Amino acid sequence: MLQLNKAAAADTDVRGEVVRVLLAEDDAVNRDLAHDLLCSAGLHVDLAGDGLEAVRMAAARGYDLILVDMEMPHMDGLTAARAIRAGGPNRAVPILATSSSAGPERQAACRAAGMNELLAKPFSADQLYAAIRRLPQLHLELPARAGADGAPPPATDARLAGIPGLAPDNLLELLHGRVERYLDVLYAFAAAHGDDTAQIAAAIAAGRPQQAHAVAHALKGALAALGLPRAADAAAAMEHALPGPGALPPAELLNALEVELAPVLAAIAALHAVSQTAAPTPAALAAADLAPLLIELAAGLRGGDYAAYELWNRHAAGLRASLGEYGAHLENQIKRFDYEAALATLQAARVAGA
Repeated sequence: MLQLNKAAAADTDVRGEVVRVLLAEDDAVNRDLAHDLLCSAGLHVDLAGDGLEAVRMAAARGYDLILVDMEMPHMDGLTAARAIRAGGPNRAVPILATSSSAGPERQAACRAAGMNELLAKPFSADQLYAAIRRLPQLHLELPARAGADGAPPPATDARLAGIPGLAPDNLLELLHGRVERYLDVLYAFAAAHGDDTAQIAAAIAAGRPQQAHAVAHALKGALAALGLPRAADAAAAMEHALPGPGALPPAELLNALEVELAPVLAAIAALHAVSQTAAPTPAALAAADLAPLLIELAAGLRGGDYAAYELWNRHAAGLRASLGEYGAHLENQIKRFDYEAALATLQAARVAGA
C-alpha cells in the first residue's frame, strides 16, 4: 500500500493518510487501464473525462498528484494545467502529463504550462512508478518493480492468442496476469471504438478533418495500450494525414485501417458472445454468506480500496445471482472503478432486500 509522507501532506495541503490522485483522460480504455494500475498500487483515484472537468474538480478539493492527458476535448491538458497552476488548492501539486507523443517540443510545452514531467503512452507500471518517484513533495513508498514477486510471466491465454495482431505480454504484465481483466478491457474497447472508422469517414465527408483527427488519435492510443501495434500504426497514419483544416487523407489509409481493425473487432465480438453463453447459471449465495460479503464490499467501496474490485471478482457469479437486477449494474460500476456510484447501487440493493 502506498502511503503519503506526512511532510508531503503538509507541503501539498492535502490532509490524511489516503493518497488521492486526480486522473484526467478522455479515452475510456486508457482511463480504465491507468485507473486500474493506480488503484492496484493503493492510490485513491478520482476520474475526469476531459480537461474542463479536471479543472473543476481540482478547484473543489486538494490532491496529492494530478495526471493529465495532453489531448482531450473541451480543454486540452496544457490549458488545464495552466488553469490549475493559476490558483486554488492544487497550484503547487505535482502534475504528470501523459501523451502518445513525447518529443522535445512537447516536453518543453509541458514545462512551460507548469507540468512536472511528460510520460509517453503506452507506459508500463514500472515506468509510471519511476515517473512518480521523480516528482517533488510526494515521497511515496512505491515498489521497486511492479509485481516483482518472483512469479514467472503468465502463459498467453488461447482466447488472447486468437485475436489477430495482439501482442499481450506488456498489458498482461501491467494487469498482473489477469486475463479476465484483459478481456474486460477488450470488450470495453470494442464498445467504445467499434464504429471509429465510420466516424472518421463521416467526419471527412462532412469536411471536418479536425474531428476525424481526434477520433483517429484516440483510436491509436487505445490500440497501442491494448497491444495491437499493426492496427495502432494504421490509426497513426490516418491521424498524421489529418494535421489541420482542409487536409483529406487518401482513401487507402482509411481502407488500411479498416483491414486491420475489422478482424480484431470480429474476434473480440466472438469472444464476448462465447463468454455470455458458456457460463452455467450461478446459484445465489446463502444469506449467512451474502451478508458479510456485502458489508466488506461496502467498506471497500466507501474507502476507495482496490480490494473491493478484487472481492467482487472472487465472488462475482454468486453476487450477481444474489443481487438480481442490481447485480449487473453494480458489476459494471465496479469494473469502471466508479466506486461512488457502485456504493449507491449497493445501498439501494440492500434497501430493496436484493
